[in-house]
Amino acid sequence: MYLSKKIGWAFGSDMFFGLKKSFREAGFRLDNPHDVEWCVHPGGRKLLDQFCSGGVASLGTDRHDLRHSYEVLRTHGNMSSPTIFFIVQRMIEESEIQGPERKSRAMCLGFGPGLTVEIAGLHRVNSQSE
Repeated sequence: MYLSKKIGWAFGSDMFFGLKKSFREAGFRLDNPHDVEWCVHPGGRKLLDQFCSGGVASLGTDRHDLRHSYEVLRTHGNMSSPTIFFIVQRMIEESEIQGPERKSRAMCLGFGPGLTVEIAGLHRVNSQSE
């Protein structure tokens, strides 16, 4: 099997337009990508860099937006499917410190076999103690 080096660009452009549509359908506006937390499965550093590069797959995010993904990749590597839960855990831990400054929504992106993309929009539910 051979995958062309052009596949990243083709996959990125299709994914970008698909994500924008999915975000709209989920009620997430992309006017400012910094208004939501980002939980992106770190299949590799190049994948994360594509979201920050301003390239075809960029959603307007930067390294700070993807800090949890980069940190989990740095400390644990790509652990396949469970990796996303480590990222969510870091997001929860940080939000407990932030208090009222925390964001109420998050977008999760996962990547699987056959160049598939899974998308989930998360909404924070406040506990009764808040």
